[in-house]
Amino acid sequence: MIIAIVVAIPLSWHVSPFLLGMPGGYSFRLAGIVAVVIAAVFLLIGARQWMLLSDWTRKYKAYKEQQKKIDDKLDFEDSNEEP
Repeated sequence: MIIAIVVAIPLSWHVSPFLLGMPGGYSFRLAGIVAVVIAAVFLLIGARQWMLLSDWTRKYKAYKEQQKKIDDKLDFEDSNEEP
């Protein structure tokens, strides 16, 4: 979100004149719309990345739990010890 704010506002000032077709003039309304659109795009990308990473983290935790179960079953040192 911080990146969206830092990037969106300066980028909107450079993009909006070209969208209007007048390189010398600025439109505050269009600059605001462009800033909101760019910020929304950054937020959507960030939300998608967060969902992908949280899904990966969930799968990794399941993998580690499965690995621990298998390691416990295959732990030969504990099974060879005599009481």
